[in-house]
Amino acid sequence: MENELALEQEEASNKQTPLMLAVILSLSAYAVTFFAWFYEDHGVLFSSVVFDHPAALSEYLAGALGGSLIFPIVHVGVASFFKSKRNPSSRRNIFIGWSIAIIVIRILMVATGTPKL
Repeated sequence: MENELALEQEEASNKQTPLMLAVILSLSAYAVTFFAWFYEDHGVLFSSVVFDHPAALSEYLAGALGGSLIFPIVHVGVASFFKSKRNPSSRRNIFIGWSIAIIVIRILMVATGTPKL
């Protein structure tokens, strides 16, 4: 009985999704969203002129934060209704999946010239 519990705990620890992967991908999605929105508005990836206008900079930063984190947070909230999804690994997987999707969508939008919604 004890050996079975130890084996289950060892298997569970091997299946843990790394926290750093989720954090790095979430930050990357935030940065890609910021640069994509700036590019769509101004035609360049970044310009230091935006620092002269703090209101515009804060608008881009807030928009990128909402655009890169709202969907994963809502998904985690909905998934938390199910007891099997209330663990750190599934939450990290949700953030990783959404981050990859957001990065791909934003890069495709910039590459194809699709306008902002």
